[in-house]
Amino acid sequence: MKFIVAGLLFSSMTFANCYEYNNSNTAVKWTAYKTAKKAGVGGAFKKFEIKTQKKQGSIKELVKGARFTIDVNSVHTKDASRDAKIERFFFKDMKISGVVNKIDSNYLYVDMTLAGKTMKVPMKYDIEDGELEAEGIIDVLDFALGENLAAINKACYALHEGKTWSDVQIEIESKFSKCN
Repeated sequence: MKFIVAGLLFSSMTFANCYEYNNSNTAVKWTAYKTAKKAGVGGAFKKFEIKTQKKQGSIKELVKGARFTIDVNSVHTKDASRDAKIERFFFKDMKISGVVNKIDSNYLYVDMTLAGKTMKVPMKYDIEDGELEAEGIIDVLDFALGENLAAINKACYALHEGKTWSDVQIEIESKFSKCN
């Protein structure tokens, strides 16, 4: 009898703070920059998949080890013409994927792969009221995407006033659900 009561107490304690992930409660956003004044152009990816463990006691535990893939043909900037240019000239047939390998008190560290090259990307994060917000900066030149950057700069030369920056801010926003 003691074992049954102890088991029930332990299982209720284990799931008192339990979270689960749902892809539909997540946004993957980015801001690229153009012109000498470094004007931001914001966008998002509408299609992506993030795989996490089913349920965990904390959001940190749930996020650590999460794997993701992004469909680069799902760019959304609220300008269909711009979206088509970004997909055609910058992303081409690129694949984006990654895994969250480490989390400390200030950063989560993502091994991000763009066009076959993997780099560790630190992302400052905050968790509050079941929501995670993380942001970091990548330099597309670190991923050997100089030709892609030159292609989008050429395609948008007049609009970018001849300057397309290589750094891109990336953001993840996700709302986690408490376990039932």
